[in-house]
This record gives sequence, C-alpha cells and structure tokens, in this order.
Amino acid sequence: DKEIYKLTYYRSSTQKLFNHMDFWLPQLTPILKKFDIPDDFKYLVVIESGLQNATSNRNAKGFWQFRKAAAEANGLIVNKEIDQRYDPTASTIAACKYLKALYKNLGSWVNVAAAYNMGLSGFKNQQRNQHKKSYFQLNLNAETGNYVYKMVALKNIDTHRKKYRYRYKRQQSPVKYKNIIIDSTITDLSYLAKQYKVTVDTIKKVNPWILSNSITY
Repeated sequence: DKEIYKLTYYRSSTQKLFNHMDFWLPQLTPILKKFDIPDDFKYLVVIESGLQNATSNRNAKGFWQFRKAAAEANGLIVNKEIDQRYDPTASTIAACKYLKALYKNLGSWVNVAAAYNMGLSGFKNQQRNQHKKSYFQLNLNAETGNYVYKMVALKNIDTHRKKYRYRYKRQQSPVKYKNIIIDSTITDLSYLAKQYKVTVDTIKKVNPWILSNSITY
C-alpha cells in the first residue's frame, strides 16, 4: 500500500516513468523471454534505473545498474572506449545471465529480486543469520525490504492504468537505424559519421556505450 501510494502521489514522475516503459519494455521483454526470465522482472529494471543510463553513488551504471566487476563477469566490455553497461540490449542479456545464476543458487525468483538489490553474499548471510529462507520472512535493510513490494506496486498500477487514472500506453513510432559490423579499428568516429552521412552526436546518441571518438578492434 505504501509503495502504491508513493507511485500515485507523485503522478507526473510516475507518468514519465510509464512513458519510458512504453518505449523501452517492448524492446527488452523479448530478451527476458528468450532467457526464460519471468516477465515481472521487467519491473526490476524500471526500479533500478527508471530505464535511464543512470550512475549510482556506488558507481553502478546503466539500465541494470551493473558495477564494473559484475558487468565483466557477465560478458560486458568495460574500458575507456566502450562501456556496454550503457547498451540497453547488451546489458539486458548480461542481466539475464546473472539472474539465471542467482536463481540456480537461490531457487526462488522473489529471493533473486532481493539478492539482485543487495548482492548474493549479503542476502545469503541474512538467510543464515536469521535462520529463514524466504524474503518475506527476513528482516532486511529498508531498501531491500521494500524492493519486491515496489515491483509489485508498479506492476499493479501498470496493469490497471485506467483504474489509477494514468494514460493508456502510447503507440511509439519505430526508431529507424542500421546495424553495421566493425571489423577494423576506428581511429576517429567522424570518418564513420561522414561515411553514413550522420553526425558523431547522432552515433553516440544511438550508441551510448561508445565513450570515446575511437574504437579499437
């Protein structure tokens, strides 16, 4: 109830959140489905970052809020030129791998959501210290203690937008783009931009994971 109240009280920020969801989730949920991740985990990524390439005070970055070590452990490239934590597609694939590993260890998707927030070792320590297994039986820190309820509240309002007087999902115009394969080092993105008759700014907006003006192959 508390989480539903917060989402409905701050209406403008919640509507903005829904706008981001309407644009991004149709692109990300097929990836979750491909990896057999429950559909409800689309709300986890919304809670993590608001579907924006945010940076936390612990230097976790991107939609799924990966720290550098976890990102690299799950197959993402992170260096001075490229940071795939900022790539919504690549980071979602990495998140799916991590979520499946958590499920293999914990055997409960609810526990997986909590462990994603506080870390596997921290969650298992609490299980061991409190002699309880279920998230709902554990006394956790405030952020993790509210985490699953935030997911449930967001799902409830998203599923019943009319009831909560939010706009229906908007039809998004498809983004037109071209995939290109990089098979050699690019010393200056301006040459690539000139070749495809776009600007460097456009390339970086479409590919926020490109940090520098060069890409080493």
